Amino acid sequence: MDPGILVPPKGYGGIERIVALLASEYYRQGHEVHVLATNGSYIKGCTMYNIGPEGFPPSKKEMNKAIITAWKFIWKHRNEYDLIHNFDVYCTCYLY
Repeated sequence: MDPGILVPPKGYGGIERIVALLASEYYRQGHEVHVLATNGSYIKGCTMYNIGPEGFPPSKKEMNKAIITAWKFIWKHRNEYDLIHNFDVYCTCYLY
């Protein structure tokens, strides 16, 4: 997720709302769901990993730190997941 916005969002955050809905539905269907998102984010049944502080827009330093943290996590755990769905507008790519 983009750094700085809670999942689900308090107000602004259309993509964050979609992520929360998708994660909740995947969990409801019996999948194990892990989400990398802003500190303080919470989705029932999902394992959450904090990648940076709340505050939008994030400072350039916080944004870069969050992106690096997320990609290090993904690389380290790349063989543990069947699917990685990336909604990060700052560094979108697809992993197969």
